[in-house]
Amino acid sequence: MSLLRLAIVLSSGLFTAGLGYLIRYRGMVHLIAGYDPEEVVDETGMARFIGGLIIAVGAVTAVVGVLDYLERGGDFLWHAFGVFIIVAMAVMIVGSNRYTR
Repeated sequence: MSLLRLAIVLSSGLFTAGLGYLIRYRGMVHLIAGYDPEEVVDETGMARFIGGLIIAVGAVTAVVGVLDYLERGGDFLWHAFGVFIIVAMAVMIVGSNRYTR
């Protein structure tokens, strides 16, 4: 992996984790795609849940970038990362229903 690729993956992970921080700790739920304030019954709970998962996705993205730079895991690393992202998004979609009508 090149340094440029590391910089891109690492910065996207940090950016994603930053968005998660804003949602979870600053309550900026309007950053959540599809957020409808009229449907949400527990805004704080949703912010904690979604923000925490987004922070985890950002952290895993950054770690995957570093591992790829160090040439650990090869193609399996990226396949596992893809599966992780799909599962995390499914958990967000299904889990967020707890906080809506």
